[in-house]
Amino acid sequence: MTLIATIKSAFVIKLSRALRAVMIPIFEEFLRPRRNHFVLSLPKAGGSTLSRVITDTFPQDRLYHTHALSTSGLEQFHNSTCPGGLFAKSPTANGAIRNHVKNAYEGKRYLEENIFLKEGATDYFICGVREPIALFISLHFQFIECFDELGIELSTNTIRERLLEPDKKKLNLIGFDVTLDEWIELELERGLKIPVFNQAFDKTNGWQIYDESHKRLLIIRQENLHALPDALASLYDIPARFFLAPCEAENSTAKRNCFEQYQEVLENIRFPSDFLRQLYSSKYISTFYSRDEVRAFHERWSE
Repeated sequence: MTLIATIKSAFVIKLSRALRAVMIPIFEEFLRPRRNHFVLSLPKAGGSTLSRVITDTFPQDRLYHTHALSTSGLEQFHNSTCPGGLFAKSPTANGAIRNHVKNAYEGKRYLEENIFLKEGATDYFICGVREPIALFISLHFQFIECFDELGIELSTNTIRERLLEPDKKKLNLIGFDVTLDEWIELELERGLKIPVFNQAFDKTNGWQIYDESHKRLLIIRQENLHALPDALASLYDIPARFFLAPCEAENSTAKRNCFEQYQEVLENIRFPSDFLRQLYSSKYISTFYSRDEVRAFHERWSE
């Protein structure tokens, strides 16, 4: 065999191996049974971005995107648009929340009907978490049209006063009368039966996989969404190249007409040290954030 023929043969072998490495996972993914994906996330913690990436990657699958799957969580969510609820008089909130609740009930129904899955079947859950003050401020501006309809102006002082009220450390802007600790316990620990607070969380990478029975859960911090391809690769056990890194947050406040107002609040809002110490003493914070990160939060938001 001539030298040229030898080189050609070696090149063909390498090319064949490379194509097999790429194509076999693609064919396996195409032929596999349909998966069910649940983005069960805190509000304003990257849930829309997570949903878009999953939908783009697995277009043939079913995705349920919700902030609650527990019975009490869904009831509270739904009640926020009923007479006497926070958004009862807001047409914008009524439409958005009712559509969200409808999707959530469909997901809950699926889980209840498939409680005894066939051996080897797995449901995938993804949860976004976020630093509390940034989450709460963003949550206000998510509903800015609704507050306008209710005659409430979202100024720095208004938001500060709302957050300093004892119950405003809760998620009741969207109808959840729970703290962040209680939301994790209600939706993940009791709902999915995954003991999140009793397991280690990788604070360096900002994400962690939890396995329990036929369920796999990824928790990822909104601050670490740039690591989403690696996190999803670990969750689904397929190469990270299948997942596109989000260029910018879907449903981001930066895209909205209120961006300048939002930036003004972020730049000017500050809180008393006692309030911050109480806020950052939760299991939620100690589980998902390091001491150095908590010190940085104090410096960022302290008066």
